[in-house]
This record gives sequence, C-alpha cells and structure tokens, in this order.
Amino acid sequence: MDEFAATYPDLIGEPLVAGDTVVVSPITGRVIVVQHDGWIDMLQGIEQPQGVH
Repeated sequence: MDEFAATYPDLIGEPLVAGDTVVVSPITGRVIVVQHDGWIDMLQGIEQPQGVH
C-alpha cells in the first residue's frame, strides 16, 4: 500500500486523498480505489498466513 500511495500522484496527477475512496481488506488482500473522475480499480495482494497450527 505504501508503494501504491507513493506512486499514485505520478500515475493520476493528484494526491491519493483528493476526493478518492480507498477500501482495504486485510483478510482478502484486496485494495479497491474509486477515483472521483469515475474510474474504479482493484488490486489483489498476497494473503498473509494467519499463523502456524
């Protein structure tokens, strides 16, 4: 997420917090971005192990 937030202004031309909505699900590893100009994007991360049994 840090890398995504850092490169967002270069890709979009505006800060990540300029009216956009970011939804993060740690359980599924998904990040959904709804941008105020109308596009929606989804990133799928790698699920982290919940512990060793």
